[in-house]
Amino acid sequence: MANNLYINQKLENPTMRELLVKRKSVDSANPNAVNEVMGALIGEIVMNARFLSVVEFSNKPVSDDDGQFVLKDRTDINFTLLNNSNGEHFFPLFTESSELEKWQNIKVNYTIQVGFDMIAKMILTNKNCGGMVINPFSDNMTVSKDIVSKWLERKQIMTQGHAQHILSPDSKYEFHPLNPYPMLLSNKLCEAAKTLPIKALWLRGIVLDGSDGYLLAVDYTGDRMETFSALGNAVKPLLSGKALHIIDCKEHFGQVAIEKTLPIYQKD
Repeated sequence: MANNLYINQKLENPTMRELLVKRKSVDSANPNAVNEVMGALIGEIVMNARFLSVVEFSNKPVSDDDGQFVLKDRTDINFTLLNNSNGEHFFPLFTESSELEKWQNIKVNYTIQVGFDMIAKMILTNKNCGGMVINPFSDNMTVSKDIVSKWLERKQIMTQGHAQHILSPDSKYEFHPLNPYPMLLSNKLCEAAKTLPIKALWLRGIVLDGSDGYLLAVDYTGDRMETFSALGNAVKPLLSGKALHIIDCKEHFGQVAIEKTLPIYQKD
């Protein structure tokens, strides 16, 4: 297995360090300055930064010819988490090796380097996970699961044209019928659904936080992210600049979306 986890390798994040320092020093009475710093910081977290995470392996890594640790055979990775008083788990992430050294009373056998997408997937698929905390023993930047979901959605729309997670209680949205109806888009979605563990699809128009796009509600079995990604990738060339928001029909907003609406696809 290729060593793409950078096991026990030192890490520095000079851009993150600079932005975290600015976060502490920015004038909270100046909303424009706050927004500028936080926008840059969120962008770096989501798009570029890597973080150290403390882990254990079911099979011990071995050294390759270059003296780097690599994993052999099938190996499970167990992440060390922090807990709050409500029993929620948070992923502690460290921007640099010196930050990890501030974690006292813990034995660190192995670390890996993770990016935002990897950590977001684990947070969003773990019902007991509350989110992540960056440099918990200094900067203590806590990011809730809901915020992680929003950041991932925005990244997906920006880089792929479709998103797998949408809508929160504070989202401003309005459903509307599709006119003219995007027949090519609909047909392509139905075609893709036939090859996936999907029972039904519903397609609607949605204005979400002022932006017009498509809403696809899905009744499926199996892996959420793989299924939703396959649907989004199948129709990416047909979106014409609009965002495609994909949601589980069994969730609250999914149920609201499909109420009194006929599916465009149902498995025989």
